[in-house]
This record gives sequence, C-alpha cells and structure tokens, in this order.
Amino acid sequence: MKLSFQIWNTLLFVLLSTAFQIGWSQTGITYEFDDHFDVTSDGVKFSLPFKGEANLYAPDDEPSSLRFKGLLNLNPLNNILTEILRKQVNVYDECGERLNVERAHFNYVQKGNIGLKVKLHYEKWECAKIFDERIKTRLLEQSGSIQIEIIPKIKNRGVDFLLKVIDVNANGVLGALMEHSSHVRQKIIKTIEEKLPNSLGTSLTQEFKDIDVLEISQVRFVSGPALQLEVVAKDDLDTLLDYALKYKKRD
Repeated sequence: MKLSFQIWNTLLFVLLSTAFQIGWSQTGITYEFDDHFDVTSDGVKFSLPFKGEANLYAPDDEPSSLRFKGLLNLNPLNNILTEILRKQVNVYDECGERLNVERAHFNYVQKGNIGLKVKLHYEKWECAKIFDERIKTRLLEQSGSIQIEIIPKIKNRGVDFLLKVIDVNANGVLGALMEHSSHVRQKIIKTIEEKLPNSLGTSLTQEFKDIDVLEISQVRFVSGPALQLEVVAKDDLDTLLDYALKYKKRD
C-alpha cells in the first residue's frame, strides 16, 4: 500500500514558501490533507482513509518547527477482520474437527492501545456407514473467545506493534486449542501480526522514511466517530528548509 506523499512533498515546499512571504510573525500556518491507504490482504481489498494536518510554527521564543498529525481510520479494516482471520484459521473436516471464526473485531481503546476480540466455534464430528448409508454425528460443540491487546510503539524511527493475549474464555477441547503453546492460538497471533499491525506498521514506517526529515514522536490508537491510529511527527525548520530546497531542485 502506498500513500501519495508526492502531494505531501509539494505541500511542504508551499508551506515554507508561504512562511517566507508573510514572515514568521504569524502564530502558525496550517494545511489539512485527506488521503488513503489502498490495501490488499489475502485477496480482500479495502481502503483506509488517512486525514490530518501539518502545522508550521515559528514563535519568537521557540525553535521553528513543523508538526505533522495524521489519523488512519481503521473502521474499514474492522469490517473485514472476520473474513481475513477465517481464511487463515478456519478448519472444516466433514468427519472430524471443525473450527470457525464467528467474529473478530476491535472492541475497545484504552490508554492508546486497542483491543481485538476473536470469537470461535468448535465442533467434533464422526461418520459411520450403516446399511450403505453414511451417518454423521456431532460428538462435541463448544464456543469461546480470545482477547488480544495491540500496543503501538515507535521503533527505529518507524511504527511497530506488540501483541499481548489478555484473556482466553474457553474450556474443554476449545480451551486446550487456545493454550499458550497450541497451534490454533499461534496461528491466530501470527495471522494478526502478518496481516494487520505489521503490514500497517511497515508501510507507515516506509512512508515516513521517504519523508526523511520527519521523525515520529507519538503513535497511539484513539476513539471517536471512528477507530483511528494517530501518528504525530515533527522536525526543526533548518532541516525542513534543506529538504524542501533539495526536493524543489529535483522537481
């Protein structure tokens, strides 16, 4: 997925040019942007809106700097979490074990972290042939859930995520399937790591490296009209000026 930061690079030069024209006596210059990430995961396509603003400040008593704040809307991702996990986790054996992800969704935002709840349904079936007729019998049926917390952090000037299992609500066979060392539990965690946070983190990190003057200073999940990932970045004026002039020469 690629964010159109060609527009952002042009914006940066315009902000700096405007600042020179009006002088640094203004309280600040602000530009709002509206962009998006286009994502494909296991054949599932979706788009994540990315909105925010860039503020250029040069007060007399503080170093001149630019502050960038972006909000990545996670609602489209939330709507297809179940489909993504089903493709990786579901098992169907007509005469054996069946495991189905009933629902996966972000269910809370707390202290900058986001919760992900996965509800599962497990069945055990047996088949027998009686008088040339195949008979299927359900031997066992259980439901349960696993609660995961996703913790955003800054790593190597980029965005990274830590996953932590908070709670497992299941017993019997399904409880055993979701024990710490179980194949099912590890598969759920691996899928979430590979398909969701790591893909977003890697892409966001690459985008900010492309704009190599901006250093991420804060990343957190926030709630509101939509579930969002907030990214804040900033840098000083001298570095921005050098970058803007180099970019303008390339243009």
